[in-house]
Amino acid sequence: MTVHQHRPNNGLRNRAADTKATPVDFLTQWYRHGGGSDQEILETFGITSREYFAHILEILDDECGDLSGTTVAAIRSVARRRLWLAS
Repeated sequence: MTVHQHRPNNGLRNRAADTKATPVDFLTQWYRHGGGSDQEILETFGITSREYFAHILEILDDECGDLSGTTVAAIRSVARRRLWLAS
């Protein structure tokens, strides 16, 4: 399966489940650097970066209780930019 083929979003499992990384945790580490590479996202969560960033925008408000408003805004900006670049 190529990176561009659609994969179902099965809870963003794969390596994320093994390492206990959540999508927001991952992006919290990578947002200052553009959000992480497409390959790392695919290897960690088993989905394309487009699917990943769309998911981030869906869950960000519910799963960011420990983050400052500034950090959430920066993460949202990175996610939107990556989705724009992927379109």
